[in-house]
Amino acid sequence: MEPISPQEMRIGAAAAEMIGAGETVFLGMGRIPLAVAQHIADQPSVTVVTNALDVASHLAAYAQQNVIVTGGQIDRRENALLGHLAEMTLRELRADRAVVGVHGIQLPDGFTAESLTGAQFLRTVIEVMPRVTVVATAEQWARVGPAFLAPLEAVDTVVTSLDAPPAMVWDLTQLGIDIIQT
Repeated sequence: MEPISPQEMRIGAAAAEMIGAGETVFLGMGRIPLAVAQHIADQPSVTVVTNALDVASHLAAYAQQNVIVTGGQIDRRENALLGHLAEMTLRELRADRAVVGVHGIQLPDGFTAESLTGAQFLRTVIEVMPRVTVVATAEQWARVGPAFLAPLEAVDTVVTSLDAPPAMVWDLTQLGIDIIQT
């Protein structure tokens, strides 16, 4: 995995600020959710549920909070636990919110993923979590991945960079999606 960029760290910090004391949060796979994990490592009252091996490893090494790992089959490309067991475990857990990365954000196509197995798991996340936050750099806007993930209205908040396309940001706000730019 490539190192986390300064832009991804800013997005991760902004998403971490949304997580309150005592909350349970699902952190998905990818560099920005890992940045979120790095920013909440000093919040011991937060419980983290994850399928991302790097998120679990980082929190195990550097944090005090409770960490719940979904289980499942290792997908080396995603560096995550995926498949039926991961989805079944997730359905048994509850969290206050989910923070997930996506491959693309496009109107009217919605949110897309790069991996079919990753998309299936993230569909389950979006289905069972009461609040969903997507974290994405400007490069992920106006891009379509091969696997449909969710319609735009399925997400509550998008945390992104200041250089995200203004017209698309406006369109999402008109759909009732909160946009946080950093």
